[in-house]
Amino acid sequence: MSTKSVQKYIEIVPAGNSPSGITRRWKVIQKREGITVGTIKWYGGFRKYCFFPAEDTMLYDSDFLKLVAEKLEKENKHQRGKAHYSWDGKTITYLTRVQLGPRKTILASRGI
Repeated sequence: MSTKSVQKYIEIVPAGNSPSGITRRWKVIQKREGITVGTIKWYGGFRKYCFFPAEDTMLYDSDFLKLVAEKLEKENKHQRGKAHYSWDGKTITYLTRVQLGPRKTILASRGI
């Protein structure tokens, strides 16, 4: 079964933002019964979007996982585009895009 045919059975729908409002969330829903099989949301420990399965839904095939992985890759690339990091061996420097106006964006840096 391909990921396109899996899309016949599940859909990934927006589920709003995180409590902080910084990152987004999505529900992964089985179309036939309308059951939420899991959530895609930001996991700070990994610094990326991850899939959190719902309880009692721990059976997935490889095509389902590929579809979820494609969504994770897309959102992680989008999120990485918002902030960049550099490491010189001593200090982590965060470069963040700051919107100054409708046509002006700068990169601001902060060392830790």
